Amino acid sequence: MKSIVLLVFVTASLFLAACSQNPFYHEHFMRGHVVNVSDDQVRVCIGKKDGAEVSDELNVYRVVVSGQDASGTDIYDSETVGKVKITRITGEHFAVANVTEGSVKKHDIVEFSP
Repeated sequence: MKSIVLLVFVTASLFLAACSQNPFYHEHFMRGHVVNVSDDQVRVCIGKKDGAEVSDELNVYRVVVSGQDASGTDIYDSETVGKVKITRITGEHFAVANVTEGSVKKHDIVEFSP
């Protein structure tokens, strides 16, 4: 039974990955990710549809393994690694930002600053 559930999940994930321009994929899988890093500029998956505007600041987080539970399963946490400031909106789902603080890597997570 677990094998069937895993197979269905993997198949659905691959299907959605193939449809990465799909709004559902953006909203639930990709939104808020750093998709490219070049020097001090990053492209983030937050755009007009998310309410992003030029000069918005975003906090940057990285998922890290912070330990293991009693069964040996990894425990995940997020740590703040920097900040970026949007310089250009490039579409409904993407923007370009300058790194203003810290060290940002591809696949980090960005969120609007409070």
